[in-house]
Amino acid sequence: MSEIAPKNVSILLVEDEILVAMLQKKQLENYGYSVHHAKTGEEAVQLIAQADVPVDLILMDIDLGSGIDGTEAAKQILTYREIPVLFVSNHTEREVVDKTESIAGYGYVVKNSGIVVLDASIKMALKLFESKQEEKKAQEARMEFLEILEKALDEIYIYNSRDLRFEYVNTGAQKNLGYSLEELKSMTPVDIKPEYTEATFRERLQPLLQGTVEELHFETIHRRKDGSTYPVEVHLHYTKKPEGGTFTAFIMDLTDRKKAEEELRESETLFREVFEKHRAVKLLIDPADGKIIDANLAAVDFYGWTKEQLKNMYIHDINILNPEEIAQEMKLAVEQKRNYFQFKHRRADGSIRDVEVYSSPIEIRGKPLLHSIIHDDTDRVRAEQAVLKELAEKELLLREVHHRVKNNLSNLMALLQFQANSTEQKDVRSGLLEALSRVESMQNLYEKLLLSGNYRELSLRDYLEDLSRSIVETYTTCCPVQLKAEIADLNLDTKRAIALGIIINELMTNVLKYAFPGCKNGNISISLLKEGTHIRLII
Repeated sequence: MSEIAPKNVSILLVEDEILVAMLQKKQLENYGYSVHHAKTGEEAVQLIAQADVPVDLILMDIDLGSGIDGTEAAKQILTYREIPVLFVSNHTEREVVDKTESIAGYGYVVKNSGIVVLDASIKMALKLFESKQEEKKAQEARMEFLEILEKALDEIYIYNSRDLRFEYVNTGAQKNLGYSLEELKSMTPVDIKPEYTEATFRERLQPLLQGTVEELHFETIHRRKDGSTYPVEVHLHYTKKPEGGTFTAFIMDLTDRKKAEEELRESETLFREVFEKHRAVKLLIDPADGKIIDANLAAVDFYGWTKEQLKNMYIHDINILNPEEIAQEMKLAVEQKRNYFQFKHRRADGSIRDVEVYSSPIEIRGKPLLHSIIHDDTDRVRAEQAVLKELAEKELLLREVHHRVKNNLSNLMALLQFQANSTEQKDVRSGLLEALSRVESMQNLYEKLLLSGNYRELSLRDYLEDLSRSIVETYTTCCPVQLKAEIADLNLDTKRAIALGIIINELMTNVLKYAFPGCKNGNISISLLKEGTHIRLII
């Protein structure tokens, strides 16, 4: 408790007699007090209610004239705030003194007792008030602490070191155990800990009692009132006191955690069995550095190294990519942006195998790993490469055949053109030109097929525009004919495209032979449009 310094104390003097008040105020100020004066009880109440001036203590006269007396004024003041009130009066009657004590006063001083007595009484009242305030704060802290304990989900026990009987058990513990607080206060920790006797439990407490540790931490079993048990984790503290120390135990129910641990163990056991016994090649890889953490028996058989050798290797010892590229691929797997990969893996005998890898992130005992399933794809890759090579060879052969056919058609067209130009007979020349037109149609088709590389269908626009233009050029050696083509951009299978080409060839040949007698200038229009599922051709 701190020493009271008058210079730091502000006093409200409530006195209706002006001269008496002036004298007391002067004497108190000489002792270092700061003094404010109120002439009536009502004025004193108003000063405190409005907090107009700082006040640490009130010197209250009982007789205050025609207004409320000192005791009533003190009652009203205490409804606004807690403050020590020291009564000063000439009354010495027992009933008057008792009346002041019922108002929670802090002393009674008879007037004219002298400034020394008054000063001592003021200091005593202030010390008493400070003590009560500290006790109140301590009580509030205790109540707050007890409220926290009561609301805690964990079990909390306090028991003495003499007979180990419980002094306090929180609501959480009472509910979990099934005992009432009254029942528990007649019990000890041994009554709810079936793994201990009193002797073995006191032996467990010795490190705390001897001061070698500040906290005991251990796991045990608690037994409920109905006989059922549950696992707990105990955190035990000891507080030494003159009258005998107390233990405070914070208990955590481990039922859920133990269940989760058991499920995790079962899950890991199942994973281990599936991992080890699965016929697929499997590796567990640390994505941080590529270290092979584990390999199953299928991996041992496939790679040709022992299990211990594989577990001392890194994935870049197997994968022929450089470590930087492998790190990038593992990052994709960890971030689940990709889980399927195609690699080339090296085996113990030096052979390189094409593999498909399915890699997914997993967590084992808090450590992130990559679970990789490896499938040997070498036979399929080689078969695919062989098929692609065979197809390429056939493609090359087919192109050569088409090229020779095209050349033969070109030679045939040149021969027909030569013969047509060499004869003077009109009918013979017309027949040769018709044959030339048909051959040119076929040659044009072959050329389109070769350029597109697609032998199943071709563009009608490109094919028919070139075909119609070549027919006009073949027949109009002396008479100019204008060609206007409007052909939709359609694809048609080769078989029907050839038939359509023959039809157009025949129609345009007849037009060129008979539509312009006497070699007159002329116009030919050709349009091909799609109408629903049909094609309309107009020449």
